[in-house]
Amino acid sequence: TVKAINKKGVASRYLYNGIYCYFVRAPKITSVKTVAGNAVEIKWEKANSFRYTVFRKEIGGDWEILHGDFGGTTWTDKTVENGKTYRYTIRVGTNKKYISSYIYENGDAITFLKAPEMQSITHTENEISFNWDAVEGATSYIVMRKTHGSSPSWEELAEVDSSVLEFTDDTADMQKSYSYTVRSNNEDGLGSYDGTGLEYIV
Repeated sequence: TVKAINKKGVASRYLYNGIYCYFVRAPKITSVKTVAGNAVEIKWEKANSFRYTVFRKEIGGDWEILHGDFGGTTWTDKTVENGKTYRYTIRVGTNKKYISSYIYENGDAITFLKAPEMQSITHTENEISFNWDAVEGATSYIVMRKTHGSSPSWEELAEVDSSVLEFTDDTADMQKSYSYTVRSNNEDGLGSYDGTGLEYIV
């Protein structure tokens, strides 16, 4: 609150209860990464039991609201475009009013690289081959395989140059079923990938 004092030292009345501000620090982003399905995943630290609003901006642009007034600490941005750099920040919000501190001007940045489109898969008695479309901006591709029934996660088979758009797996057990996918990559980091991929089914 504030009260005025004149030259004679006489003070004015003042607002007894004052005006209060409930300060909440801006949530700290813990990770910003490209994930499967042509998307970017943002995670941040929990701020008590408050709700959050996710902001994004492109280089040279203004902050825009991606998603607001929700209670989670993870958001997946599925509106990203290949080759663009995005910055993200989070504010705490309750009833559509922001009560957290200043939006960080720089935010956490990432340059998005889209997933290669998987095309076709063939096999012989001893090997499995597949191909994919090129991704603009990629300098290499990470070839991955998942074994059905025993390996729930993708394993890296090889990293190939961006000029290579096909791969032959000669290490596969032809009595097992597999899924194959390819992840784009460049100097800015790993890009996205098709989370389903192409399947070889026994």
